[in-house]
Amino acid sequence: MIPHDKLMERVKEKISDGKTLDLIEAFLKAGIFDGIKEWDPEKGTPQGGVISPLLANIYLNEFDHRMTAAGFEIVRYADDFLVMCDNAKSAKRGLRKIKRWMKAHGLNLHPDKTRIADMNQQDEYFEFLGYHFERSKRTGRINRWPRKQSMAKMKDTVRKHTRRCNWQSVEEIIKGLRPSLKGWYEYFKHSNRWAMLEVDAFFRRRLRSIIAKYNRKKGSHRFIDNRKYTKKYFAELAACRTYPDSRSEIRGSWSILNKC
Repeated sequence: MIPHDKLMERVKEKISDGKTLDLIEAFLKAGIFDGIKEWDPEKGTPQGGVISPLLANIYLNEFDHRMTAAGFEIVRYADDFLVMCDNAKSAKRGLRKIKRWMKAHGLNLHPDKTRIADMNQQDEYFEFLGYHFERSKRTGRINRWPRKQSMAKMKDTVRKHTRRCNWQSVEEIIKGLRPSLKGWYEYFKHSNRWAMLEVDAFFRRRLRSIIAKYNRKKGSHRFIDNRKYTKKYFAELAACRTYPDSRSEIRGSWSILNKC
């Protein structure tokens, strides 16, 4: 976790207003509980804090420049970052450089989230910011799609919402879920199309199940005619949404994955 004294030194290089600095310091020292785990107010930035990513960027800005100057490509969001290298030797050199910089600045790499991945190897993969990256055996391209946990969480949101629909109309159910679905689709719009199709299909099955339940309640037939409730039907209600395949690839084959 980021040491507060060193972080405030970096912040003072960017901000001179005393009141603003006092507010930031108060924000860092605020006691915050996350579930049953107490956050240590002496280190790190509060999880979920609106300015936490900004403070992490201020502290790690020098790290970005150091890695770039050394010839590495780096992608970082807050304290999650990915370093792209040309080969195994370069990846190992990069990891040593990262560890030295982190140690000098009071940081440690997360042992379970730091590794070197050779994306030329079959079945090798890495995960970054909710995405799963893996090379296709058929085409050789590096495909990307939502992590299994991200897919499961979205399906669970749909499942919970449709389970307690309280006899709402299909239109009302869709309206209630639309913000969650839209946000999920927008975040993962760069993934392969099948992930969107899978969530679409799951949502349609839940809606058809609700329609069937309503029909049984009214004394109608037990089964519904799926030819009536087609993909087009739900699409016109703005229930489902898909994206074209993404064709761009990731530059570089070797990757170092890290989290401070």
